[in-house]
Amino acid sequence: GSLIVKESVSYSGTGSISNALEVAKDKTLTATNGITLNANKGSVNNLGTIAGNLTLEGSSNSVTNSGNITTIINNANNSSLTNNSNIGALEVNKNLNYSGSGSITNSIDIAQGKTLRADYGITLNATSGSVNNEGILAGALTLEGSSNNVTNSGSITTIINNANNSSLTNNSNIGALEVNKNLNYSGSGSI
Repeated sequence: GSLIVKESVSYSGTGSISNALEVAKDKTLTATNGITLNANKGSVNNLGTIAGNLTLEGSSNSVTNSGNITTIINNANNSSLTNNSNIGALEVNKNLNYSGSGSITNSIDIAQGKTLRADYGITLNATSGSVNNEGILAGALTLEGSSNNVTNSGSITTIINNANNSSLTNNSNIGALEVNKNLNYSGSGSI
């Protein structure tokens, strides 16, 4: 079924949403132990705050975020995420298409053999944030803020560093690297 949140509410339990999840503007869905959308072609439309882990299961799901989400864990193949605001952490365990003008404010993790496709780029805007890429980041990764740490053991199309005092450990392949602020580089990979 669907869960439509028009007033702030706390959520608990081990069940999952099988169709749609919507959170209204300026409302909060507090999911201390997380909430799961387990659907095929399901949808999430967040205009408010999802405080907790949002886990996507199934396939071909779509998420539109215009509010705040603590964490998204994508275990749903061929899904899409349009982020026009803030997501704390993004964990990519299945292929995911990413778009939008928002940013990730804590961490990005891409599993081995999986693709985060960001045709219009993806931004990590954090202080002491992290990116751990073991798969493919197809698109430009822009670092904003400061003291961010990127570890690449997969493939990244482009990294644009606008974050001062950050570090990049490259043990594989990066297509292009643009350094606009101080960056410590190490690793056995190539550019």
